[in-house]
This record gives sequence, C-alpha cells and structure tokens, in this order.
Amino acid sequence: MQALLLVGSLLLLAVAVPAAILEIALTAGNPARAALVHGLQPAAGGEARLEASRALAVAFGDSSPAEVDLGLLALARARRLVASSTADALPLFADAARHFERGLARDPAQPFAWALLAHVHLALGEPETARRALALSYRTGPVSPSLVRVRAPLALLLAKPPDPSILPHLRRDLQALARRRDGWLVGWARAAGLEEQLERLLDAPLAGSRPAQIARSRTAERSGPR
Repeated sequence: MQALLLVGSLLLLAVAVPAAILEIALTAGNPARAALVHGLQPAAGGEARLEASRALAVAFGDSSPAEVDLGLLALARARRLVASSTADALPLFADAARHFERGLARDPAQPFAWALLAHVHLALGEPETARRALALSYRTGPVSPSLVRVRAPLALLLAKPPDPSILPHLRRDLQALARRRDGWLVGWARAAGLEEQLERLLDAPLAGSRPAQIARSRTAERSGPR
C-alpha cells in the first residue's frame, strides 16, 4: 500500500513540477506579448523571454496559444525589417504564417490569430488567401474594440473587389468605431489613401473631408434665413 502511495506521489510530482516550471516561463514572456498585441516595442530582453517561454510550451505540448504567440513575434520582427529590406522580411512573414497555421490547426476558434494570419498572407502577396483568413476571423469572433483595430484596415485593403464574406462584417466594425467616436481608422484611411472607400462603406462623408464640408454647407444654406 505504501509503495502504491509512493508511486502515486511520484507521478503527481512528475506532472506538477513541469507544469509549475511552464507556468513560470509563460509568465516571464507575458509582458512582451502584451506589448506586441498593442503594437508596442517590448522592453529589452522581452522578446527573447517570450520566444524561449513559448518554445518551452510547445515542447510540453501546450502548443496552440504558444504557436500563435510565436507567430505574433515573427510578424512583429518582419514588420520592423520590411521598411529596410523586404527580402529579409519575407522569411519572417513565412515563419509567422507557419506558427499561426499550426496554432489554428489545433484550435481554430481564434479570431485574433486568423486576422493576423490574414495580414501575413497579404504581406506575402496572397490576397485571396488573406481574404479567406479574414473571413474566418469574422466568422469565429464578434465585433470587439481590439479586433476592430486589427481587422478593419485589412478589410479596407481587401475590399476591392467587394467580398460578400467580409463587407457586412466590416460595416459592423466601422459602425462600432463610429459609436465610440474613435477617429483612429479615419486617420489611417486618409494616410493610406482610402478615405473615399471608407466613406462609401459608411454611406456617409468623413468629418473634415471635402464631401463633409459640402454637406455642411448645403445644410447651412437650407437652414438659413428665409
């Protein structure tokens, strides 16, 4: 009996110790992950801790979230490189795609990961694959502020030709931004030269645009003294 108890205790210890080590490692990488999710540069050494902790998680079999985080890291590194050398960035984009695809194969209900994979495929010059990934992001996740900022710019870039699997969702995302009076996407669309396209999708002129100025002028004329 005592021998059985001893064996049971050793088995529990064998499971608990690696799990505890993994939890500590994951915690060490979390600050860098949070920074990357918000488009920020992690603190010095943060990316290395994130990479090491997620590689450990993959080795222990906790692979889906870890693969997605490794994809996020590769994508961030590729984006930093692309301004100076597209050729050097392409292998990192391909690496990001592999990590996202592995994570999504194990758990497809990850709208954020699908959206990031869509960004990667667009960067690799694969717009049709990007559209499919974006459509799966909309299918697996509802409108939320964090997802809007990832999906809406991509959907605008992919909206030509109009894609019926994307456009209704994009309009909902845009309406959510409008309700929150979030002007971030408007500024992005202007910088990207997509202002008119955004106006068509919203069925309304953007504040500060020439159509909006004309609309205000006509309203003032109609409401002026008679």
